[in-house]
Amino acid sequence: MNARFALTTLEMRLFMATLSRIQCDDTEFSEMRIPVTKVVALSGRRPSSNDYQQLKDMCALLASRVLYIECPSKKKAVNKAAEDTPSFSNPPLMAYADYSSEERSLVVRFNDRVRDHLLQLNEGNFTQAQLLQLL
Repeated sequence: MNARFALTTLEMRLFMATLSRIQCDDTEFSEMRIPVTKVVALSGRRPSSNDYQQLKDMCALLASRVLYIECPSKKKAVNKAAEDTPSFSNPPLMAYADYSSEERSLVVRFNDRVRDHLLQLNEGNFTQAQLLQLL
């Protein structure tokens, strides 16, 4: 199985921050709250008056990201062309990416359609080498 997606540097840092909140025994996604101070720190700079607009843009981009996931066919194909063509899906990465002004936090949740690719990865279908490649 192969998955591809493209993220900006800041989106990738936020993505890694959300991944770090997933526990190895999680079986469902939960809503995550990431304080703005943490998001700004991820960008490697000090807080500024541009933070709100950047958060707004980042949430819009992150919520719009779609994965491309390729799966080899499990059935014996009827013809050779079908045998060489893998199945694929294009699920959104996030169910939502919001900003809460009361909490001064991003409120995000992964899409349930990517659960098999991000949860219960300790069963041999994910390796440290793949994590290093992602980084």
